[in-house]
Amino acid sequence: MINESGGQQSYPTFSSQFGPVRESALSGNGRAIPYDPHGEVKQAQYHLLWPNTTINIDAGRPNLSIDRWIPAGPERTTGTSDYFFAEDVPEETAREMIAFGLQVAAEDKELVEAVQRGLNSNTVLRGRLLLNSEHLIQHFQRHLVESLAQ
Repeated sequence: MINESGGQQSYPTFSSQFGPVRESALSGNGRAIPYDPHGEVKQAQYHLLWPNTTINIDAGRPNLSIDRWIPAGPERTTGTSDYFFAEDVPEETAREMIAFGLQVAAEDKELVEAVQRGLNSNTVLRGRLLLNSEHLIQHFQRHLVESLAQ
């Protein structure tokens, strides 16, 4: 599934986000980048399969990662990640791409934990979503509400 302009799409059982590589990353622009995004895969793809699995494809050499999260208590989740690469992808490239994925995951975890701390403080009764750009969050929340109502 290619979406040249990037963007977000939602379906009954999954949602997807697509992102072309920024020109500054392709050109190097004098800055260090986490891995070389040049290769057969021209854009990133991130797919959430309801309820707890993601399939991720990063731009660059052929790759795929699958993440699965399992609730481990009211405020705890455990997860596993598996990475796959085409046979001809150099080991160093695979290590760089895995390191990039781990860096993004650590940043996401920090953001989620900060939001959870805010919610637990009871300072804000409910959050507001940006309706033009956060429809995948809305899609996930609708699934959650429907599942809990059953």
